[in-house]
Order: sequence, then structure tokens, then C-alpha cells
Amino acid sequence: MAAPAKLSAIFVTYKMKDALLERVAQFKAQFPDSQVIVADNSPLTYKKYAQLNSALQCFADTEYIDNSINSRFCAYNLACAKIKHDNVVFRTDDDKFDEAVLRALLEAHPVTDFAVTPHYFNNDYQMPVTWERPIEGVIFGTDFLKSLLPFTDEKGADWSLLKTAFDKKMPQFLNQPVLFKSAHGRVH
Repeated sequence: MAAPAKLSAIFVTYKMKDALLERVAQFKAQFPDSQVIVADNSPLTYKKYAQLNSALQCFADTEYIDNSINSRFCAYNLACAKIKHDNVVFRTDDDKFDEAVLRALLEAHPVTDFAVTPHYFNNDYQMPVTWERPIEGVIFGTDFLKSLLPFTDEKGADWSLLKTAFDKKMPQFLNQPVLFKSAHGRVH
């Protein structure tokens, strides 16, 4: 088996320490030498209780960002400034990801600008051919992603960035789903 690709993974979290740690562990199991950047949008009282920064220290090459405002797009911008590998993916704390599939896809199909994958939404297989898709199902070349930044701090900024990406380049379409998205995010 080939050595896994090195990539950067950006996780944004809000009051989901245990789920976030599970997602990071799953990612690191497939990509042990890759970078994880965690932007914590949780309120200060939760951060003091959860001690996420300390909990993340068991993972190599992991950076913690204490984001003082609950803005996913602000968190993305802060995290994107710390990317150090050639490819980057975005992750949530409340969806499921098959990181073994991602590893196999990257071994078979190196990504230069960006690639998209199908995904499941509420167990329904979806394979959009446009920019209207979850950003968590996209693999970006870091240089290409940085040419699209910054994310605006407004609703739909991820789709706006994806629309710009599709306008600039045609993505690689990969055939295996990595993302298993829940409706409205959080499962309680």
C-alpha cells in the first residue's frame, strides 16, 4: 500500500468536543502525517469546560484556533491561513466521512486544482454536477483554493466560493462518496 497523501484538513466545531475528536481520530488514522487545523467557534464558557485544545494534543501536527466569534466562514479564513500541504479538505464535527475512501481516491487520482465527490444526504445518494454541493465533498489544491479566498462572512459564502471555483476551472469528478451528511447538521 502506498504512503497516504499529505493534506491539510480544516475542522470547524461548535460545542461538539467528543464528535470532533472522533472525526479527527478517523482522519488521522488514514492520514497520520497530515495536518489538522481545528477552529473552535464555541462560547468561552464551553471552551473553558471542554479543554479541546488540550485534548487535541494527542494528535500530531494539529493546530487549534480559538475563534472568538461563531462564524464558520471567519473560522475557515483563519484556518486557511495555516494550510501547509498541497491539498486541503473541509470537515464538520457532525457529519460522517469515509476517510479510507478519500485516501484511495487520492492515491488513484492526484488533485491539482480541485476535485468533487458524490455524497449521501440523509442516506440519499447525490451526485451534483454543479457548484451546489457541500464543501466537505470537495478536495482543493491549496494554491487554487487560496486564489478563491477569502470567504465572505455571509450566508452561502461556501457556495459562492464554489461557484467561483467552477467558473474558473472544471473540477475532477471522482466516483466514490466520502461525505455522509445529516439533515440540518447536528444529530442529537
